[in-house]
Amino acid sequence: MVLREDIEGKGKNGEVIEVKPGFARNYLYPTRRAVYATSENVEIYATHHSVVEEKGGGEEEEEKEVAQDGMEREAENKMV
Repeated sequence: MVLREDIEGKGKNGEVIEVKPGFARNYLYPTRRAVYATSENVEIYATHHSVVEEKGGGEEEEEKEVAQDGMEREAENKMV
């Protein structure tokens, strides 16, 4: 899973983490706190994470746009 926000005890925004399938399926993904770690999602969120770190964080509007773009791409991939 690629985290879309900081989660205490699990990791920070943009990190790729391993969790039990039930936790991912029942909590992280439905609450949009993480996305599945496909190569595309890793690239989108890891790149975004490094950009936010360089800028010093606090770019909430930009984070929301990138997150929305990632969710739209993921939805398109499921439709195909």
